Amino acid sequence: NKKGGNQSSDIVVPLSKFKDTKTLYCLYDNMTGYYTDISETYGVIAAKISNSSATEITAKVYKVDSVSAENVFVYDCNGEQLTVSGAELSEDKSAAVITVSGGSLQKIPYTVKINNKTVTAVFDNDLIDEVYTYSGDDLGLTLDGTSASFKVWAPLATNVELLLYTDADSLSTAANKEVMTQDKTSGVWSKSSVDVSNYKYYQYSITTNGTTSKVCDIYAKAASGDSVASQIINIDDSSVKPENWNSNYYNPWADKSETKSYTEAVIYEMHIRDWSKAFGENNTGKFEEITAALSDSGAFANHLKDLGITHVQILPMFDYAEKNSNSNYNWGYNPYHYNVPEGRYVNYGTEKDGTDAVIQMREMIQAFHDAGIAVNMDVVY
Repeated sequence: NKKGGNQSSDIVVPLSKFKDTKTLYCLYDNMTGYYTDISETYGVIAAKISNSSATEITAKVYKVDSVSAENVFVYDCNGEQLTVSGAELSEDKSAAVITVSGGSLQKIPYTVKINNKTVTAVFDNDLIDEVYTYSGDDLGLTLDGTSASFKVWAPLATNVELLLYTDADSLSTAANKEVMTQDKTSGVWSKSSVDVSNYKYYQYSITTNGTTSKVCDIYAKAASGDSVASQIINIDDSSVKPENWNSNYYNPWADKSETKSYTEAVIYEMHIRDWSKAFGENNTGKFEEITAALSDSGAFANHLKDLGITHVQILPMFDYAEKNSNSNYNWGYNPYHYNVPEGRYVNYGTEKDGTDAVIQMREMIQAFHDAGIAVNMDVVY
């Protein structure tokens, strides 16, 4: 633990490393390395680019007696050396403030070398929103027939690719890859006019600080099973709406001739799994089982009305950060995708098609509304 009691992050050391020694050294805030000689920990520990013009670097150091423009070296992402115009230690000698010229946001991340130790200097996360802004409302997938545009805000990425898949059984290997282009001002990567007629799912391959990850689109509204990949779908299409959704959809609380005050609302918190099981011994906790309890016998709706309930507030029903097969009880406060319905509440068809989740959640909400009860979504951010 660091002095003051703050918990450090974990470090995992292979047992084989203790074959020739009983002592290893590592540094707080740099738990990625361990050393047999304490002198190996001396020098620069970590570094951040600490101003929006990428001309200032704040480096954490250990056992460094002095720094100067002559003994500090900085290189851009292409390996070109930048001019160090100034370097100064903090009073307690725990940090060095380094000023460089010739660098820019387009040349990050930098490499910083002090006392023959090097670290990667990444952009300070606190500055991201100050430097990269986007006011558009079209992030994610925009679908127009079989033509699609994709946008993702990844300002610190050095490369982004769009990965396209034909079906849920082939998500390990992309059927097609499209290189995306970055707008340096906003940090948005995009690819327009992509023919998606032969594809059903997509991911982004994002490289940041030398690490490449395949990820879903956080703006997706539907996904494959366990949200491995985002689904190419327009949820405003009639194919993913219950029957009469457009004409009959309304909020019972708002659809009144008289003026309502929020203080008149009586809100009842409920959990999908709990209440589905309450209405069927063999129920497994699905949207459809709540819909049936509301639509068939009306027992659930009558119970709520007897209590004077005007709204149900459903505990999180967006995608959880675990597999659908996980049967442990869950309130849902571990969000993974905020706009994708949670798969464990869905009766899927042969393929775990994400549109099944959208339709079945909508059918449940429609059943509540038909019963005269408004629906709130419990969310956690």
